[in-house]
Amino acid sequence: MKLLTGAAIASLAMATIATPSLAVAEDAWEYRITPYVWAPTLQLDTSIGGAPSTSSDTALLDILDFAFLSTGEVRKGDWGLIVEFNYLDLSNDFTFAGSAVKGKSDLKGVMGGAALAYRFLTQDGLAIDAFGGLRVWSLETTADFRTLPTVSRKNTFVDPIVGLRASYDISPDWFVSGLAEVGGFGAGSDLQWEVIGRVSYRFNETIATGVGYRHLVLKVDRGGLDIDAVMTGPFIALDFTW
Repeated sequence: MKLLTGAAIASLAMATIATPSLAVAEDAWEYRITPYVWAPTLQLDTSIGGAPSTSSDTALLDILDFAFLSTGEVRKGDWGLIVEFNYLDLSNDFTFAGSAVKGKSDLKGVMGGAALAYRFLTQDGLAIDAFGGLRVWSLETTADFRTLPTVSRKNTFVDPIVGLRASYDISPDWFVSGLAEVGGFGAGSDLQWEVIGRVSYRFNETIATGVGYRHLVLKVDRGGLDIDAVMTGPFIALDFTW
């Protein structure tokens, strides 16, 4: 089924949708919350049990019923704890692959996780972190084929993830940041990986905003649910730091 899902989007990037630069004293605690809006193009090849494959292709905002996307971080010195929570509720019309027969699909997904980050390089406005942790996925997919019985599958799994993130201060007000991570390794999903880039502006020490681009891939085949998803598109984020 080629379906746009944002289940994974849900995916929001572990590392805080490309974390901003963190110039804090070695012994100071820092807290940050980052709500964001992501508008990707979503494609999903999937099948539920032995049901026929289906096909659709559209943008997330065209099929979105409800979403909540956010990340956060607690940091002290070189160490940080990154957390995320994402919820998506999507519905979309589809056609059977290779056919004109139509149906309706629903996808609800929760993705949450936590990762421990260590800053191993800080120099001349550049900061680089390595991180590792766990990401939990809970995906529920329903396909109403209209002329066939409705099929539904819910699957929850946990993936290990590892990655790098970096930020660079262009000026006191502007900075760029990026992230790359990979996970799954057959533990929960077969594979998941993503890359994120962001350009940001600091209004003051508390508030910053940024725009960027995120590309997320998820491949999973377990419990009668086979998903091969690609989500790619721009986002806008707002950071609150104290």
